[in-house]
Amino acid sequence: MRYIHPKAIKVWRIHGMIWTFICLIAAVALFICGRLVYHWFYYGGGVMLLLAIGSGILSIWLIPVLRWRFFRYRISETQVMIREGIWMVKQTVIPIARIQYVDTHQGPLLRRYRLSSLKVSTAATTHHIPALGHRQAISLRNYLADLAQVSDVDV
Repeated sequence: MRYIHPKAIKVWRIHGMIWTFICLIAAVALFICGRLVYHWFYYGGGVMLLLAIGSGILSIWLIPVLRWRFFRYRISETQVMIREGIWMVKQTVIPIARIQYVDTHQGPLLRRYRLSSLKVSTAATTHHIPALGHRQAISLRNYLADLAQVSDVDV
């Protein structure tokens, strides 16, 4: 089993910072509006601020490291195996013969760190391998596409 790229931790931390900032702005706005406009107590706004700060700490420092540590994948000539989950572990085995298409994806953060996500689609659902090195994602995409094409001819 292989790990995804270690730069994924940085990308997920930046993503956590962005969402924490948005949540903090919303909590402060609720705190101010609740106090000035609706004359609510400070407790509701304070609880919202504490929840935003607590979830921010988790989403910036702890969750990215655990997510990277517990996500693994393996690609062979017959199947793709994906193991993910921190508390609830999910193992997925995708037979090569069931793959309909393979795609890579890059958002602005992934592009900044030269990473890509690999998307493997079957008739039933789509599976993701996040944050691979860009060249590795492209080579895996081409490899899986070639294997899927060969397996369709054999069936």
